[in-house]
Amino acid sequence: MVENTIIAILTGKEAIAAYVAIAGTVVSVITFLFERKRFRAIVLIEEMRTLNDIKHREARKVIYRETTIESFEIFGLTGEDTNVAQLKTISENIVRSDLNEMATLFRHNMVERSLIIEEYWWIILRTWNELEEGIKKRREGSGPHDYMKNLEELKNKAEKYATNKYPDDLKKLKQGKTPSKR
Repeated sequence: MVENTIIAILTGKEAIAAYVAIAGTVVSVITFLFERKRFRAIVLIEEMRTLNDIKHREARKVIYRETTIESFEIFGLTGEDTNVAQLKTISENIVRSDLNEMATLFRHNMVERSLIIEEYWWIILRTWNELEEGIKKRREGSGPHDYMKNLEELKNKAEKYATNKYPDDLKKLKQGKTPSKR
């Protein structure tokens, strides 16, 4: 008798509807997780493309004080003294924007966080060192007090990572030396 009741409950119309609903929910969760992972991978690939674009790479070289004649050519400028300041301004704007975008995506967990830190810690820290003074002046001046806070938070995460994984390289970076090109 009890067996028949259990079988009737497990095979009734309501039970089948519940099974279908549960299966649909499971499929939806799996699809959501897959699509989120896919989205984060696509965003990371786009960030990598941006950072590897010739103008963006050259902009970093300029702020690292590794300017060459090609730097001016890439940005369509001549090597005249009047264009040196313009090249520096353009480069700083590009680099600051690139890294702040990355930091915003990082903060909102829209990219694979561990990969950003592992692959770009050096760029993050080195560019922060070069841009920090200007960022702080802007915060104290006409800019908002939280100007580039996402970038500063990303810098702090990168610094923590480097402290644990690459303490010697971090020490050299803080001393203004460049142990390797990254």
